[in-house]
Amino acid sequence: MKNILAILFVALVIFQFASAQTADLLIQTNYGKVQGSLNAPGTHRVWKGIPFAAPPVGNLRWTSPRAPAPWSGVKVANTSSLPCTQSASSATSSEDCLYLNIYAPANQKKGTLLPVIVWVYGGAYISGSNANINGSYISGEDVIFVAINYRLGMMGYFAHNSLANSADHSSGIGFYGVQDLGASLEWVRDNIRNFGGDPNVVTLGGQSAGAFAMCAFISTPKAWGLFHRLLMDSTHCTVDTQEQGLARGNKLATTLGCGGLSDSAALTCLLGKSQSEIYTAQAAYNYGTLPYQTLTGRYWPSYWPQYNGLVDQPSQIIKKGGAPRVPMLIGNMFNESSAYNCAPLVNTNASNAESLLLSQMRSQARSEELIAAVSELYDIANAPTPIEGFNNFQTDFVYKCHASSLAQAYSTSQNVYMYVIEHTPAFYLAARTAEQAKCLGVPHGSDLNYYGYTDGTLTQLTAEELVLSAAMRKAWVTFAKTGVPSIDGVNWPKYEPVNRQYVRYDVGAITTGTHLRQAECDALTAAIGGDSQNQPGFYPECTASVSLTARPGGWSSNNQNFQLFDISVTNTCTQPITAASIKLNLNGGTIQSSWNIESKGNGIYALPSWYQGFSVGSTGNSAGFILASSGALNPSVSLTSIAC
Repeated sequence: MKNILAILFVALVIFQFASAQTADLLIQTNYGKVQGSLNAPGTHRVWKGIPFAAPPVGNLRWTSPRAPAPWSGVKVANTSSLPCTQSASSATSSEDCLYLNIYAPANQKKGTLLPVIVWVYGGAYISGSNANINGSYISGEDVIFVAINYRLGMMGYFAHNSLANSADHSSGIGFYGVQDLGASLEWVRDNIRNFGGDPNVVTLGGQSAGAFAMCAFISTPKAWGLFHRLLMDSTHCTVDTQEQGLARGNKLATTLGCGGLSDSAALTCLLGKSQSEIYTAQAAYNYGTLPYQTLTGRYWPSYWPQYNGLVDQPSQIIKKGGAPRVPMLIGNMFNESSAYNCAPLVNTNASNAESLLLSQMRSQARSEELIAAVSELYDIANAPTPIEGFNNFQTDFVYKCHASSLAQAYSTSQNVYMYVIEHTPAFYLAARTAEQAKCLGVPHGSDLNYYGYTDGTLTQLTAEELVLSAAMRKAWVTFAKTGVPSIDGVNWPKYEPVNRQYVRYDVGAITTGTHLRQAECDALTAAIGGDSQNQPGFYPECTASVSLTARPGGWSSNNQNFQLFDISVTNTCTQPITAASIKLNLNGGTIQSSWNIESKGNGIYALPSWYQGFSVGSTGNSAGFILASSGALNPSVSLTSIAC
């Protein structure tokens, strides 16, 4: 009898455990229930193919993302959706692609909330999928990892007059893929708590084009409040103009047989084209090209976001304080551009490499004298190999200097942390010829092998590389948790505008450096300035001070004390101020009225247009507010951003 009771007790425990596991996998969202599964090792709960927006198909093609339709019953969420359109075949990619995957630790305690990482894959805006991402290696460090899809190529960034003049399509013209990021973040805000994620501790992260798209998104008003950290890997910030997008779109419409029609007829024609027809037209036409493509002669169809919804290039909006100020972790590979240049240019001679550099600079530089200064600095003729010299220039021009510029812009008001990865996994290089491997160094995208991004990569790392991998993943996770990356309990040094500290990842040692490529970036800054259309531009050094002054004659009424405060900004930039924003700490008071300041939320205020052109060394105080409090009136102010 006792044996029978014991068996029944064990069976009951197993049943209750299994029931608890099932309950942990059955989650209610705002749109319906989803059933997840445990991964093969049993370490993670996984939900795949959860819709965060309505399928952008039929008449919803080329529209801003809309909420998904509710469903009844339980949606089994154990299969990733097809990638967003990146082939002619609907069997391998699809317009119906706005889904996300969630990874959560299986041992997460009930009632606890973990930080969230929302990840945006790269792929030059024309390829990539969350189905290729294994989030378990990151979420294994006690975070919730969310991998999203977003529209690519012509489906994500098409512009045409017929769309611009349609009420249903104009709000996202040339920007649909970027808007998908916002829709996914809104879904996370509203639903992730049920999966064990903290909606108030969300890190938005991405690599390559994913980070490019992030840069465009954070420059829009919709970005405010949807994330609390930024993780940007191998990024720069640039978008096309609406005119560029429309010019390309008109050619595409003609290729598709929809040119020369009225707007309504053209829209009907375009919406009637199949995925296969659209992708075939896209793939047959070299739309605009990335800088390295122009230089190497290697082209692929590439669509970029356009200005829709933005008042300027994202880099300039960020520089002017128009993006949420949150902690940032940003970094690069040591030899980013070698990933694109080595195959076609590994044996190029010094003369050709120098011509390529000059061609790139002449497309944007201000004078031949400044071009000569850049050429002399990189000195391709005396580099170990011509391709190495050219790769150094391209990596700085396209990646490193832009990362430094973003770090400079953000570090005036938020903690910024920077890294450079200086080692490539041995198995990655072993798959190349010796000549190619030497040329590549540490190329764009090679770091993804350290994060377990793709199944099987961690198993191919050496013992030393596994140690490096663990440190890199730990830095991401501690940053997601606290806003400060750390390794073995030691916090990273902050990037500061003067010393410009960064962390250097290498096997055997993780060290720090300062002033990353500063001489080279300063030369490029002088040559192209900050207004380049095709590059995000580099930010000039810019400093100012801000103060509050209480006007004489405060008063009291209805148990409230009132006081007028003037805001004064002194320009110590080497150039006139073009934009500025401040953070007000009201210390318990409330603003009753204000003049010449515009609230951006979270205590951040933009200063008015009269500061634009503010001359060097001058002070202005034509902004201020009336503060009310039942206690002492003791506000304080700090400068969050300044641009000149």
